[in-house]
Amino acid sequence: FNVLNYFNGDGLGGGFPTSRGATTAAEFARQRSKIIAAIIAINADVYGIIEIENDGNGSTSAIQDLVNGLNDATAAGTYAFREGTTPGTDEIKNSIIYKTTSVTPVGPAVNDDDPVFTGQARNPLAQTFTLNSNSEKFTFIVNHFTSKGCSASDTGADADQGDGQGCDNFTRTEQSKRLLVFVNNQQTASGDNDVLVMGDLNAYGEEDPIIALEEDATDALGDGPGGLINEVERFVPAPSRYTFQFQSKFGYLDHALATKELDPRISGTTIWHINADEPVYIDYNVEFKSAAQQAVNQGTPFKSSDHDPVIVGVNLTSAPAQVAGSLIISEFRFRGPGSQQVEAPQSGGLTTFGGSDGPRSAGPVSTFNAQGPNAVAVADTSPEANDEFIEFYNNTNTDITVSTIDGSAGWALVASDGQIRFIIKNGTVIPARGHFLGVNGAGYSLSGYRAGDDGAEPVGANGDQIFLADGSTLVFGYTLDIPDNSGIALFRTANPANFNLTERLDAAGYAGVPELYREGAGFPTGGSETTQNLEYTFFRDYRPTGNPKDTGNNATDFLSADTSSTPGLGLGQKLGAPGPENSTSPIERSANFPTTLLNPSVSSSTPPNRVRKTCGVAEECDPNRSQFGTMSIRRTVTNSTGSAVAQLRFRIVEITTFPRPNGAIADIRALSSSDIVVTVNGNPVDVRGTTVEQPPSQPFGGGWNSSLNVGFITLAQPLPDGQSVSVQFLLGVQQTGNFKFFLNIEAQTESNGTLRPTTTRGLR
Repeated sequence: FNVLNYFNGDGLGGGFPTSRGATTAAEFARQRSKIIAAIIAINADVYGIIEIENDGNGSTSAIQDLVNGLNDATAAGTYAFREGTTPGTDEIKNSIIYKTTSVTPVGPAVNDDDPVFTGQARNPLAQTFTLNSNSEKFTFIVNHFTSKGCSASDTGADADQGDGQGCDNFTRTEQSKRLLVFVNNQQTASGDNDVLVMGDLNAYGEEDPIIALEEDATDALGDGPGGLINEVERFVPAPSRYTFQFQSKFGYLDHALATKELDPRISGTTIWHINADEPVYIDYNVEFKSAAQQAVNQGTPFKSSDHDPVIVGVNLTSAPAQVAGSLIISEFRFRGPGSQQVEAPQSGGLTTFGGSDGPRSAGPVSTFNAQGPNAVAVADTSPEANDEFIEFYNNTNTDITVSTIDGSAGWALVASDGQIRFIIKNGTVIPARGHFLGVNGAGYSLSGYRAGDDGAEPVGANGDQIFLADGSTLVFGYTLDIPDNSGIALFRTANPANFNLTERLDAAGYAGVPELYREGAGFPTGGSETTQNLEYTFFRDYRPTGNPKDTGNNATDFLSADTSSTPGLGLGQKLGAPGPENSTSPIERSANFPTTLLNPSVSSSTPPNRVRKTCGVAEECDPNRSQFGTMSIRRTVTNSTGSAVAQLRFRIVEITTFPRPNGAIADIRALSSSDIVVTVNGNPVDVRGTTVEQPPSQPFGGGWNSSLNVGFITLAQPLPDGQSVSVQFLLGVQQTGNFKFFLNIEAQTESNGTLRPTTTRGLR
C-alpha cells in the first residue's frame, strides 16, 4: 500500500510543514484517516507499506503512528510492524504491517543494502512469516524501485532512451536482477521457497525490469528456466490492469510476483481502484478548496494515495495439489516394434512390399516378416518406427504450476514396467487449456510440426524441458522406450514409494497392464500399431462437446488413427495423423471465434459458402485422395479473444473418411489450399487458404486429428482483436455421400504468450 509520503511531523502534533507530506497538522489528520480507512477495508493479513517517512521506528516515528491509528480504529494489538536496520538513505522507506492474530514473524526483517539500491531507491525489505493456524511458512518482500524521473545525473544507459521507459531504466533493470538474488537468499535463509514480491517497481508490465524478473535469464533463483510469476498479469483482466494515472494515461507500476513454488497457492489477485481513477478534488490537501469541498469524502479510502493497492490471496491452509482430471494425457504414441526380419536378396536389389494405391485394405502391408533361411534383421530408422511422445493437456481454466508436497523433483511419467521415463520438474507452468509435451529423443521426427511463435520465428513441436529419472538431469527428450502393449501413468510425485491411485493424475494403457497404468478395461491388445511400424496416434475423443472426453475409461475416451488408415488399429481403423502440442502451441479457443457463412444471405450448401468441383471441371484429381474431385467450404471467423492472434489453426475432431461405414457416407480428405478471391454480393472478398500441417507426411490427405493452418496470419501479421478473416477448407472427395466435418479452433494469442502487449509502453 502506497501511503503517499506519510510524514507525521515531529510525532507530537507539530513539525509541519513536512518536506514531502502534509503541510499542516489538519492536512495530516485528513491523510491519516483516509489511509487507515483503506487499510482496514482491505482487511489483509500482511501489508507492504511504501512511501512512509524514513525516521526510524521509535514511539514518535511515522510507522508507529500509523500502526497506533490502525489499532485505535480496531483493537489494541491487532496490528504490528516489521522493519530492517538498513532501509536506505532516501527520505522514505519500505515497511511491513501485519495482523498479529494471523501470522507470526520468523527471524528478523532484512533489508537488501546492495549499492544498486542504496542512494538510488528504497532498500527492499523481506520478512518470513508463519501462518498461525498451521505453521505454514512464506516470505514477503516489499520494494520501491528508482523512479522514472530524469535528473542531471541520468546519463549514459540511464538517460531517457526515447523508448517510453523513462530515465534510470538501466538501473531499474539491474535492481530487478539483484532482487532475484535477494529472493534466492531469503529462500536459503528461511528454508522455504514460497516468496511473494510486491511493491512499486516504477516500471510498467512490459518494460525491461519486469521482463527481467519474469525471465531470470541467469537463473539467479536456481530453479531452471523462467523467473517469478506475474500474478497481476495472471489474474487481472487487461482493461483493469492499471494502478497509476499520469497525464491521463493508465498503467500498472505496482506489482505482485510469486516464486514458482508459491504460485500454485495464489488464489487470486485484484487491483482496488480507489485512487488512480479519482480526482484530486477528494484528496487530503486543502489548498484551493472551500470548506464545503474539504468536507467531501473525509475518512473514506478514496483518493487516499495516487497508486491503487494490489491485493493478493494466498492459500496456505492446505498443500497445493492438482486432482485427477486436471492434467490429462491427451495424445500419445509409443515407438514401433523395431527391427523387422526381411528376406535378404539373392541378387539385384531389395524387393519393395506394400501398396501405393491408397489406404490399406486387408491386402499389402508396409513391412514384411520373412522366416526363410536368408532372413536378416534390419534396423528400421523410419519415423514410423521411432516417433514416441506423450502429450498432456491442462483441463482447467487456470495455469497449473507443478509442485510436490513430498519434496520430490516433480511429476513423474511412469510406464507399467514401473520405470520413470521422465519428470515434469517443479515450477513448470502449464497454461490454462495449454499443453506439455514429453518426447523420446532417440529418433523423434515430429519437431517440425508447428507449435507457436517464440517472438522471433515459428517454432516446432519439440519436447518441453524435463528431468530424467534421476530428478536432476535436464533434457528435452527421454531415451528409455515405452514397451508396446503397455501403459503409462502421471503421478504428482517423483517418489516411487508414492506411486499409487491417490497420487495418480491420469493413466492410459492396454488391457492386461496393472490397474495403476490404465483407466477402465484399457485398450485392446495386439493392435496393428504394436505389430507394424506405423505413423499412428492415440488421441482424446472431442465429440460431441468439443472438449476432451475424460470419463475414466480409456477405451471410450480415446480414438486411434494413422496416416494410412491401417486395418486392425487398437481402437479402430481411421485415417488421421499425430499432432503433438507443447507448451508454446496454440490453445483451443473455439468459443472466442464466432463463425459465419462467407455469404450469410444464402444457405451453407450454396456457392460461395460451399463449392463442389468434379474431375475434368478445372480440377485436377488425385486417385489417392480426390478421385471424385474436391469440395471447398468457406467461412468467416472473428477474433473475439481480447488479444491479437499470431497463429490460427483448425483441428479436425470428426470427419467421414476412410474407411467409410456404408455406401451412403462420403470419404473426404483434408487438403491444402491457396488464397483465393471470391465475389460476394458483387464485392471481391479475400478468402485465405489453409495448409495441412506436417510432419508427418499425409499422402492420402488429412483426417482425424489433422490440423489446418491459416498461413496468412503470422507473428509479423497478426489478426487484431475484433477483426475477421475468411478461410477455405479444401476437401478431396474420394467417395461421394453424406459427410461430417467438425473442427476445433486453436489460436496463439497475447494472453497465452505469443505477443507482448504494447498498450502500456511509454507511460510515465
